[in-house]
Amino acid sequence: MNKLLKSTDKYLQKSTWKDLSLLKMCTVALGILFGIKVSENHKKGAKILFVFVFIITFIPLMSKYLSVLFEEEI
Repeated sequence: MNKLLKSTDKYLQKSTWKDLSLLKMCTVALGILFGIKVSENHKKGAKILFVFVFIITFIPLMSKYLSVLFEEEI
């Protein structure tokens, strides 16, 4: 657990405002997916949109975080 906390601190130190805005967009998209309250007619379209936003923001965030996490082990 301590390793994860240290790697998170290191990740945040290396992050720019762009990385943090991606993190916020990713979190918002995931929250909307969990709490989506739209009509049945539009539910499928909204889910597709927010899954797309989540995936597009999640991939760069995790790739940067995993590089920070595994650089300590080398």
